[in-house]
Amino acid sequence: MLDQIFAIFKPTQTVYLATMEDDQPYVRPVTLIYYQNRWFIATGSSDAKSRQLNNHPKLEFCLPLSDPTGGGYIRGIGISNSVTDLFTKKEVAEHAPFLYDYWNDVDNPDMVLYEIRIKSFAYLKPGDMLANKITLN
Repeated sequence: MLDQIFAIFKPTQTVYLATMEDDQPYVRPVTLIYYQNRWFIATGSSDAKSRQLNNHPKLEFCLPLSDPTGGGYIRGIGISNSVTDLFTKKEVAEHAPFLYDYWNDVDNPDMVLYEIRIKSFAYLKPGDMLANKITLN
């Protein structure tokens, strides 16, 4: 089933990202970058997402799915880690060149790249009634 889930991800896609601050959840659309079976998001260092992920790294994202049989989703539950390695940041930016529309270079201190370490997926295939939960090691 993991192969089915991984095959759905494109190099970039819009997902809905949930973070926490104090006792309040926040959900917003972000661009999720999928590169070499790893997931990333980028944001500004002063953005609310950065503050929230730095203070509470647990997160969840939801990728809505649809086809003629109905709607579904992939939910990714995990932990974010700030990427400081310039080589990795450059590789991800070359894979997702839209990042250069926001930051002229990956060593720009305003660019924060987070890797999402997925702990589990919930996968509701379009047309199905129940989601499958897959836990990763």
